[in-house]
Amino acid sequence: MKIKLKILVLLFLAVDVAHANTLKKAPSAKTWLDSLNLKTEESKKFPSKLLILNSFAKGVPIPLVYNHSQCEDVSFISCVEGQNFAYALKINKMPSELKLGDLMKFSGANLILVNEGKGINLYLAGETEKMEFSKSGKLNEKLNPRKIINRLMSVLGYDGVVLAVDGPFLLVGGSEAALKDNSKQGILIDKSADRWSLDSEGQSSDSAKSKAFALLTFENSYEGYAVFRAVFTGSSGEAEIGQKVIIEK
Repeated sequence: MKIKLKILVLLFLAVDVAHANTLKKAPSAKTWLDSLNLKTEESKKFPSKLLILNSFAKGVPIPLVYNHSQCEDVSFISCVEGQNFAYALKINKMPSELKLGDLMKFSGANLILVNEGKGINLYLAGETEKMEFSKSGKLNEKLNPRKIINRLMSVLGYDGVVLAVDGPFLLVGGSEAALKDNSKQGILIDKSADRWSLDSEGQSSDSAKSKAFALLTFENSYEGYAVFRAVFTGSSGEAEIGQKVIIEK
């Protein structure tokens, strides 16, 4: 009898917690963002700061000068200011032949886009292999940061990244275009915090659902950030900073 009573109490508490989470008011994306220090830890594998190079021949970087400030207007990713970075390289003592890792450390970027050959390649912090960003075409000073960020997220295979967790609520960073629609729902991908990219199979809705750690409902957004409410697929769960989110199209 005592055992049955304990089980009933636990079931009541579980239902009560779930009900409380449902009623709990979501924080504002802007207010939450303003309260955070979003400096990315080196071990975290998600984009935070982008450096774009016009070329990198024989270890000599030539940063691209463009309207870099627009990156933060349309996404959670900041971009290195090319002209200031080029000047900093000149006045500071740097190795005679720089490596991409040197540039990341010096600029604070954790991903680099480079014009190479007939196309554009993407390099990620801690990874030895480059990713193909585009087979043809060149980045130039007239580039559209919105298009570049959208393409970047497409190449990496997800729409957003968990930046902060507060109970059932997640602050997700992505592109403004992907996160502004309040009719959209998302899927939190299991075991994705330590992965830079998701494979092409994982990008399909059916495949993503099979790997879902939680189902997400949209609450509110601000520029390249959105707050989602998580309903975990298991009996218990907790989101992790760096986990990847796929928005249902």
